[in-house]
Amino acid sequence: MSESELRSDPIDGLPAVPVGEWARDKHGLLKLYIEISRGVRKKFIGPGKAGATFIDLYCASGRGYIKGTDTFIDGSPLVGWKASCDCKVPFTQIHINDSDTSLLGAAYDRLTRLAAPVIKHGGQALAVAENLLTELNEYALHFALIDPFNLMLPLDVIRHLAHLKRIDLLIHVSAMD
Repeated sequence: MSESELRSDPIDGLPAVPVGEWARDKHGLLKLYIEISRGVRKKFIGPGKAGATFIDLYCASGRGYIKGTDTFIDGSPLVGWKASCDCKVPFTQIHINDSDTSLLGAAYDRLTRLAAPVIKHGGQALAVAENLLTELNEYALHFALIDPFNLMLPLDVIRHLAHLKRIDLLIHVSAMD
């Protein structure tokens, strides 16, 4: 993505990335999954429990604008955090990553402003997925959104995350690719 495609979000002045109209549907499905899984997630949250993590390996800036419009929307890390809070079972950790450090910084700032328990990583998704295996609580409940910007999804990312005992994966493959 080129710098010229980024826009300053009027809400916070941070960069927003261009997205298609379909992003609303994708985020609606993400929100729905987080809502319907709240009962299971609740069993892992609380004193003496392992916790529940949300992992977004391709988080971008956390906000986007619909191409060809002036409409700005939350991106997946914000949708995930807000949905977990709205259903009263917030994630205990949010792990975000993007290979673009300026976009990652914007997503981190946005989540921090929302008091999210966010941990940022930076680099290629495969390396971060591999490192997460040593960082995450093996007894926690994990949910990872895999949403690369193109169809070049390294299958090894999925292989690494599949080593976690309790993980759900939501993988978005763009029909345009």
